Amino acid sequence: MANTKKTIFTYFLTWLLLFVAGFINGTIREFVYKSYVGELTAHQISTFTLIIFITVIVWFVYRRYPLENYRQCVMIGITWMILTATWEFIFGHYVMGHSWERLLYDYRIRDGRIWVFVILWMGWVTVFVRWIEKLKL
Repeated sequence: MANTKKTIFTYFLTWLLLFVAGFINGTIREFVYKSYVGELTAHQISTFTLIIFITVIVWFVYRRYPLENYRQCVMIGITWMILTATWEFIFGHYVMGHSWERLLYDYRIRDGRIWVFVILWMGWVTVFVRWIEKLKL
């Protein structure tokens, strides 16, 4: 049981690290390439680069602190999805003052907004990493 608590705590800290990676990714987007490629393309590029950053970070953590089974992977992923979406909407609306419409805009795939793939990937990245690691055995 103590090992499970340590693992859950480790993956909560990992979510915080992913949050930092997202912040750095967004900062790079805003200050490095957005003015060259435009807002929509920059949004799409940063969505994919963040998915790559998330995968690499989770892979390093998983190799050091593997999850016991796919059920744990799914539970961690669902928790990360909820934490991420909750943070985005609560912080975005109540701290940054963005309207709900503005916050939901990044989820409009028909308009080329693909942020939802980051949220979905947060839910499945641990499953993916576990699956890849199991293929190596």
